[in-house]
Amino acid sequence: MRLPNGYGSVFKVEGRRNPWRAVTAAPERRHVGYYATKKEAVKALASIVESRDSATISDIYERWSSEKYPTLSVTQHYEKAYKRLEPIWNKSIASLKLEDLEKTIAKADCGEAGEFNIKVLLNQLYTYGIKHDFCDKNYATYIHAPQPKPKAAKKPFTKEEIKKLFEHGSEISQMILVSIYSGWRPAELLSYTIDGDLMKGGVKTSAGKDRIVPIHPKIKSFVKEYRITYYQYRREFNSLMGFLGMKHTPHECRHTFISMAKEKELNDGVIKLLVGHAMTDITESVYTHRNLDTLRKTIAQVDWE
Repeated sequence: MRLPNGYGSVFKVEGRRNPWRAVTAAPERRHVGYYATKKEAVKALASIVESRDSATISDIYERWSSEKYPTLSVTQHYEKAYKRLEPIWNKSIASLKLEDLEKTIAKADCGEAGEFNIKVLLNQLYTYGIKHDFCDKNYATYIHAPQPKPKAAKKPFTKEEIKKLFEHGSEISQMILVSIYSGWRPAELLSYTIDGDLMKGGVKTSAGKDRIVPIHPKIKSFVKEYRITYYQYRREFNSLMGFLGMKHTPHECRHTFISMAKEKELNDGVIKLLVGHAMTDITESVYTHRNLDTLRKTIAQVDWE
């Protein structure tokens, strides 16, 4: 009996205890397993096809994001890109074609950077979908989305600007100062925890996760745990920048920390531990080689003064 299109194929392999082999359809042609009877092999393929028919873009996104970011909200770029895919949220990922994706992106009308982020997200979802048998082909690879233009060079906060932030004394100015004197990424600033005089957190890379950052003496009087969304933080950040006549992005807080450390010529290995950068020297990559006192002494020196 010929299997329906899209099922794949089942054939007998002599000399095996379970001789009936099931293979998914082209283009992937993935081995599913060996079975005692042809009926069992066909049933296994049917189960895969059924999963494909029912798994929507929304389903895949929820599963993928919960596995990739189990304790944090998905990054702002992915969140924005997902919202722009709303017209196909309830469409089966296996039923979508390249034309459907391109039409959705065109209607989003979000510029080169937005289109590129949508393509990146779709590529993640299709890769996840193929891995878990929800689809066979990654149409995202065929989407034409030019790389966005390079961003302007990061500019650190000056000594005078930092002084203005201390003088302002609002919660948002204090959050910015915490980021400047700790080196957290924006997402990390909104998710770390405090344990005594230590801040613990980190995301993005293996070097950045679960790291320890001692509280800098200059922020000790007001540092706390923040639990707001990135959008709220970005909105308040931009508002304060406009009020104070400054032009900076949230990421430039972290850049300021690194710039101040370099200006003081502090130990590069310790600074990498503090900001979560990967080590090229394996002897510098283990926390036990840098005790907490060293981290405390180093971070206390991070300043323009």
